[in-house]
Amino acid sequence: MHLETFKHHERRSTSVAKMHYNPDGTIQEVPYWAENVLEQIEPLNPYRRVEAETMAWGYGLKTERMPDGRMCVTHIDDNESLCVQGVDFGEGAREFSVTAACNVEGGYIELRLDSTTGPLIGKVEITRTGAMDKFKTISCPIEGARGVHDLYFCFKSTAQKNNLFFLDYWEFK
Repeated sequence: MHLETFKHHERRSTSVAKMHYNPDGTIQEVPYWAENVLEQIEPLNPYRRVEAETMAWGYGLKTERMPDGRMCVTHIDDNESLCVQGVDFGEGAREFSVTAACNVEGGYIELRLDSTTGPLIGKVEITRTGAMDKFKTISCPIEGARGVHDLYFCFKSTAQKNNLFFLDYWEFK
């Protein structure tokens, strides 16, 4: 029997809460994650290779292991997004690079700060690589990324609306 629910239960982010012990050695109850506000341990460093499946949340996306063993973000459709929380751009980024595979034209990623409608810091066109298992690195200039922000990858297309591309990893410079 299949039950319908309006709650999204697929979780890809790990949350860790402090545990406290009672004097008798038993562990105090830890509130359910939705009732407990957890702080990020440290900001994410975008100036190193970051696997694309690193996300606080994504809408409509899946992760899949490719035949060559790499793990990628897949099922990327027009107007879906991915959020990475607490990204520390420091004094400022000047370039963004992403390694992707694509077999369609017209797909791109808008890079935005703090929300899907927040300041646009860059836009990278994901050009055709010839096949969904042929990856290449594509770059774009970045402007206005300073300090700590949530980073949103907003997926767009001017042509095909489904299965736009596969993302492997990304990095800022």
